[in-house]
Amino acid sequence: ALVVVFFTVHPLFAGILIIWLMVYSTVAYFMGRGISKYGAMHSDAKASLTGRIVDSITNIKNVIFFSAHEREQHLVGTSVATTLYAQRKSYIAYVRMRVVLQVLHVVIYALLFSFAIKGLIAGTITPGDFLLISTLTLQLVRTVFDVSNALPETLDWIGSIRDSIDMLVVPRDIADSKNAKALVVEKASINFRNIDFAYDNRQQIFSQLNLQIPAGQRVGLIGTSGAGKTTLTSLLLRLY
Repeated sequence: ALVVVFFTVHPLFAGILIIWLMVYSTVAYFMGRGISKYGAMHSDAKASLTGRIVDSITNIKNVIFFSAHEREQHLVGTSVATTLYAQRKSYIAYVRMRVVLQVLHVVIYALLFSFAIKGLIAGTITPGDFLLISTLTLQLVRTVFDVSNALPETLDWIGSIRDSIDMLVVPRDIADSKNAKALVVEKASINFRNIDFAYDNRQQIFSQLNLQIPAGQRVGLIGTSGAGKTTLTSLLLRLY
């Protein structure tokens, strides 16, 4: 709308505004991509740090048993340093974008205002046109200023959201068949038939395992560490 209004006053003002809008949009786009990238990096680092802390606290007995205090402190400290680095990069990109956009605000106001003064002195525009241009330009700067203040933070959120969505939309390795019926369990037995399983084709856990657990029976799994108790349950739950 401002381009049309400025064009009715003088095509020069409309041309300046169009060029400025193109530059502004280009700068915001490319700098915004950087903020979004660092936002995702920061989000990932925070998630990793939280995981490290939770892992250390929930396994605090093992930390004590194996005198692993220094090791855990080092792991958490490394995660903290990574998080601070990502946060610093994100903040620097955030501030840099705001500074550049503020400079562009000053540029557009200075250009339009100076040309309006020259036009008024030369008599190519009327005092009414001068007042119109200066007032609308000031309003434009204020509006874009509000938008640009929110834009970097919004892009940072977008980066964090994109990182979360990438984790949520990981495709499942095991899918039901197209004609699968709804599972209704009343009394059902558990049957493992000729099961072979290994982790990364290196550590063989089961070889031709056959196991039948009748319906209603309660079974305890006993074995040494690494014998496959958890693996058997994971296979039953189709985690593999």
